[in-house]
Formats: sequence, structure tokens, C-alpha cells
Amino acid sequence: MFEVVDAMLDIVVPPLLTEASTLQGMHTPLHEAVIGGHEEVVALIIEKRKDMIAIKDATGCTALHYAAQKDNGWMVDMLLTHDPSLAYTPNFEGSPPLHIAAAFNSKSAITELLKWCPDAAEQLSEGKMTALHVAVIHGSLRALTTLLKMIDLEEIVNKGDKDMNTPLHVAAKNSRIRSMMVLLEDRRIDVRLINKDGETARDIIESHEEIDPYQLSLRNDYRPSEPLYTAILSRLRDPPSIDSLLLRARRERFPLSDPFFHKLIKTQSPDRALHTLSRMPSDFHCFPSVKTFNLVLAALVSVRRYDSVRALLCALVPRLGVTPDTCSRDDALALLDEMPKPNRVTYSTLMHFLCARGEVGEAFVLLERMERKRCEPDTVVFNVLISGVVKRGRVDEAMGMLRGMMRWGCRLNSDSYQAVLCGLIGARRFGEAKVFVVEKMGRERGRRPSFKAYEAVVAGLCGEGRVGDAEVVLRCATGSCPGGGLGR
Repeated sequence: MFEVVDAMLDIVVPPLLTEASTLQGMHTPLHEAVIGGHEEVVALIIEKRKDMIAIKDATGCTALHYAAQKDNGWMVDMLLTHDPSLAYTPNFEGSPPLHIAAAFNSKSAITELLKWCPDAAEQLSEGKMTALHVAVIHGSLRALTTLLKMIDLEEIVNKGDKDMNTPLHVAAKNSRIRSMMVLLEDRRIDVRLINKDGETARDIIESHEEIDPYQLSLRNDYRPSEPLYTAILSRLRDPPSIDSLLLRARRERFPLSDPFFHKLIKTQSPDRALHTLSRMPSDFHCFPSVKTFNLVLAALVSVRRYDSVRALLCALVPRLGVTPDTCSRDDALALLDEMPKPNRVTYSTLMHFLCARGEVGEAFVLLERMERKRCEPDTVVFNVLISGVVKRGRVDEAMGMLRGMMRWGCRLNSDSYQAVLCGLIGARRFGEAKVFVVEKMGRERGRRPSFKAYEAVVAGLCGEGRVGDAEVVLRCATGSCPGGGLGR
């Protein structure tokens, strides 16, 4: 490789031209190697002819300008290792390498340039523009974000050009909305600064024939509001911009409502709609309405995303706090018909919805369907049905189902007992509740009723004058109940 490069240099750069000054204005092999991304060739040329590093071509660009344009951080580092002053060398248009990197959205090049020469960020072009101005003009979001991250001085991020326009002014003039969003997320940005015409960025925006609602956030009296966010949402199309808007809402801790998310979800793909729905409670403290839930459910069903529907029904419903209505119930039952092999989780979830609506009979129809499909019910299935019949006042039936569970080989758990106990308490059958607590629940470890259940049984027994029985229940609550004893 070295011999090839050596021969190439002798052909392109004759030995007589040994002084670097005689090569100025030429497009050298080093320029070409950098443009072509040939890192090994670049290293060998620098080793052979280090003087080529500072040579400018016909446009005044050094090899570093082209490395910045191509976003080759390795080459930028290599060139600056041999000559750090290159970072401050402008081309014939007055643009130093950092400005070129900003124009071409070259994140890696910017990182290396500012790592070597942090004060290069203070350098201005002929129009007295910083690299931030250039990044905004060209819509180079990666470059803009990197510059803001690496520039420490507040003075630089608010620096005005020859007309005293800050990068924010320039973004407003050029309607670079996403650049404005990036700038406004930086706490150092001063929206009150004026240019030579006495205009703030807000004034520039309001002078446009069509005002973008997002840009109203530049107002000195700006206060976030849902109509403002909704208006912004109506103008955004690409997911990254929408994500930035939601991130801003989180940072401002602004409580967006269900109608806002409903409008958003209507514009999204099924996968993104499901993602947005799942984030509502945790990230925005907003619980979806049945209408919004149905919207996502319908979108998933329309593209036959049954696994996602199952995840929505089984995993997300409890966290979302949604009780599906008739429409979503019907959709779910229709979905059950299409599923090749629904499992117990699917059946139990649908039974829960039916019982919550008071349609306990329909839930038992699903139990029969499970048996026909040879899908054995588990403890969760029976617990759902027990809770359903208890809520309808059918406590004796619930107690019979406990025995049925054992015949099916299902292990009774705390929820099984608790549901029946609540039914007895609700029916004011406190004597039976006391027997149930002591003989049924007291005998098995881990089957203790809740504190409220104990309290309700004790209060009920005392109200009926059965203080002795109340004391027995109380001893069970404190862990001193004799196994299986009924007390007095």
C-alpha cells in the first residue's frame, strides 16, 4: 500500500513541487482520499506528505473541510492530531470546518472538532453566524442537538448574527419548527432577545401570514394549554415530531386529557396506537375512556393482530382501569370465534368483562365452551365466576363452586375464599361468615381474610349481640385462633 501511495504522489505531485505553497489551489490526493473515505490511504499520505494537510483547493477547503462534510470522525481526529489549527481555517466563503459539519448534519465530525477545539464554537462565518445558525438554516437536527450538548457558554447559544438574529430568530424566520422545538428544550435559550429591527422570535412568527400554534410558546406570557397542544398535534405528521411534543408535555407536567389522546390515536398505526394507550396512565396520568380503548381494540382487530389484542385485554386492561362496554364486548367475543386456539387467560378475561356487566349467565356459557374445547378451567377462571355470582347475590351458588373447584383439581387461593366471604358479609349472614373464617380460612396458611373483612364480620356479629363469636373472629385476626375451633 505504501509503495502505491508513494508512486501516486510522485505522479500527481511531481518532486519539483516540494513546497506546500506551490500546491495551494490544487485538489490534492489527500483531498480525494478524504472524499472517498479511504482511511488507510489518508494515514499513508499524511505520513508521506504531512504538509498536504493545510493545503486548500480551489474553493479554499482543506482536507478537514471534506472530512467534516463526510462526517468521518476518525479522519477529523487524524487531521487535528497533526494540526489542530485546521479547525479554525475558513474556506473562501468564510466557513470553518465546524460550520461545514453543521450544514451537512455531521454529528461525529462536530463531536471530534469540539473535543479538540472547544472554542471553535465561538468562530463566526462572514455573516457573523455561529455553527448553531448554520444548523438551523439547513434543518440539521442531529447537528443542532450535538452542538447544544457540547457548547457550554450561554452567550454562544444566544449569539446574534450580523442582524442580531439568534438561532431562535433564524428558526422562526425559516419556519424550522422542529429546530425550534430542540432549541426551546434548552433552558439557556432566551426568547426575549431582539434583533436589530427590535423583533423577538415571537414577533417574527406573528408577522407570518399563517401562525403555527407551536410557535406561540415563544410568547412572554406563554402558558401551556390543551387547545394549544391539540392545535400543534393537528399540524404534525411524522412520529418523531409527535414524540417531541409529548416529551415537552411531560416536562411541563401538563395534564393532557383523554380527548387529546383519542385524536392522537386516530392518526396512528395500530402498533403506535397501542404504545400510546399503554403510556397514558404511567407517563401522563390519564386513564383512557372506553371510547379510546375501543378505538385501539378495533384498530388491532382490523389488521388481525390477535396477539396484541390478547395483550391489551389480559395485561393492560387492569392497569388502564377500563371496563369495556357492549361494543368492545361484542368485538372481543367475535375475536374469540376467529382465534384458532384461545387459552384460559383469554376465556377468563372475557368472563371478567361479562360478569362486570352482570351477564353471569353468558360467562357460564363460556365455561361450557371451554369444556367442549377441552380447555380446562383454572383457579382464575373459577374466581372470576365466583365473584360474578356473589355480586348477583347468589352466595350459596358461590359456596358450591368452591367445592366444584376441588373436584376439577383447582387449588383454592385467597381470592376464592375472599369472594365468598364478601358475599356472606354483604348478605348479612355473619354467623356463617364467622364459621367460614374460622373453619375454612383459619385452617389453611395464607388464606387470611383482609382486615376490612375481619372488621365487617366482627362489627356484624357485635351488632347482633354475638360478642363471643366476635371475639373468636378477633382472635383469628390476631393469629391466636385455635385451629378449627368455633369458640363459644
